[in-house]
Amino acid sequence: MGQFRTFVALEIKENIKELLAGVQQKIGSEVGGIKWVKPKNIHLTLKFLGPTREDKIEAISEVLENTTGGLTRFNVSVSGLGAFPSSNNPKVVWAGLKADEVLYKLQKDIDISLEPLGFARGKRLFSPHLTIGRVRDSRAKKKLRVAFEQIRTELGSFEAEKITFYKSDLVPEGPVYTVLKNVSLG
Repeated sequence: MGQFRTFVALEIKENIKELLAGVQQKIGSEVGGIKWVKPKNIHLTLKFLGPTREDKIEAISEVLENTTGGLTRFNVSVSGLGAFPSSNNPKVVWAGLKADEVLYKLQKDIDISLEPLGFARGKRLFSPHLTIGRVRDSRAKKKLRVAFEQIRTELGSFEAEKITFYKSDLVPEGPVYTVLKNVSLG
C-alpha cells in the first residue's frame, strides 16, 4: 500500500497570487537569499496531514465534503507581511490573512473531523497566512525587516470558494501539488 504526503488547503484566487508575485519581486530586488514559493503553489494550509496511506484518500475526501457542506463562502483579506519565527530571526516569509470566524470554524472542523482517521489535531493555534518564501541566507535578516516596512501590503480581498485536498511530491525544483479532491463552499 503506497503513501503520499498530503494536506488540505483553501484556494487563493489567481489575481491575489499575481499581486503576491509582485511583492516577491519587489522584496527580491532588495533582499537576496530567499527561495520564493512559486505563485501557482501559494495556498492557505488548513491541515497538513503528512504521510497518508492511499487507502485513506476516499475516506478523507468524504470527511472534507461532509465538513464543508453547510459552510457558506466568505471573504478573506490579504494584508501585512511578516516572518516566522520572528522578523528578527526570519525563516519563513508570509503574507497575512484576515477573515471572519467562518475560516477559523472551517479549519477547526477539518482538524476535529480527520482525527478519527488517525490524523492528530494540530498543537499550534491556527494562524492564517500565506507562505511566500523561505530565507536561505541569514544576511537577509536586516534588509528583510526594512523591506517589510517599505512595501504596501494591502493586497485586496477575495471570496473563498473551495478547499482542495492535495498530494505533495517534493522534488529538487520545489514541491509539485496534485489535486486529489476539490470541495466547493456554499
